[in-house]
Amino acid sequence: MRYYDNGEWGIAFIFSLRGSVFPKAFAWAAPAAAMAVGFHFLLHMDPDFRQRIDDSLGPQLRTSQIFVAYNFLLTFVLTFRST
Repeated sequence: MRYYDNGEWGIAFIFSLRGSVFPKAFAWAAPAAAMAVGFHFLLHMDPDFRQRIDDSLGPQLRTSQIFVAYNFLLTFVLTFRST
């Protein structure tokens, strides 16, 4: 059994890190967020960046198709994980 020190107002336990998953979640989320911010700035600061990506993928595969495939897979996994 865990005992929490509620503090003076009774809500201090919300901000404790002992027993929290926040540090582990932050370790995974921070690099992903940094990469997302980096790609956002790359796409908006360099107007030719997206065209270079599309050209490097070839005529059969575009970034929009990759996005659709990723979202389909994510939806599929979440739907059947929930049932």
